[in-house]
Amino acid sequence: MIEIPDSENQRSDSKERIISAPCETVFQAFSNPGQLARWWGPKGFTNSIKEFDLRKGGYWHLTMHGADGKNYPNESRFLEVVENERIVIEHFSNHHFILTITFTSKDNSTLVGWHQMFDTAEHYQQISEFVSNANEQNLDRLEAVISESENLAQQTYAVGLRKAALPSATDAKRYASLSAALRTRRSALRLERQ
Repeated sequence: MIEIPDSENQRSDSKERIISAPCETVFQAFSNPGQLARWWGPKGFTNSIKEFDLRKGGYWHLTMHGADGKNYPNESRFLEVVENERIVIEHFSNHHFILTITFTSKDNSTLVGWHQMFDTAEHYQQISEFVSNANEQNLDRLEAVISESENLAQQTYAVGLRKAALPSATDAKRYASLSAALRTRRSALRLERQ
């Protein structure tokens, strides 16, 4: 959980969400640019990531493509990256803010903390409704991508188990052929002993 001083409350938006996946899985959804592009931004947005250097001092350049057909270039820098625990981003384009995302293990789930702090209370108040809704949608999309990935992993595992348990048609033919050859060989050995 992110502790927020009172002075920041008037210029920031904070959310928390429990996601039914381990911290490593949730962190991976952010640290893997291919996965990140699938969920970043409000509902209806898609992303083109041009640069993604996830390390302290690394840059992140992306273009968000809105449902309205407009492109929104974004430039950010990573201020802090602690694997499976915390990412702190300074966003430069249009609205300057610091975004802190935390990942806290809760049993086999993850508590995701999302704290977006703007420079002034006045600036935040002008866009607070949009920011609050957009952040909720961002977390909704993150949760959906992780749920989708977890379901796919479970299905792949189940299919793998079925494949391991059930021989393919080729394997079944090979097995039948080997069994017939073995029976013929056993019969021949019996005849030789007589």
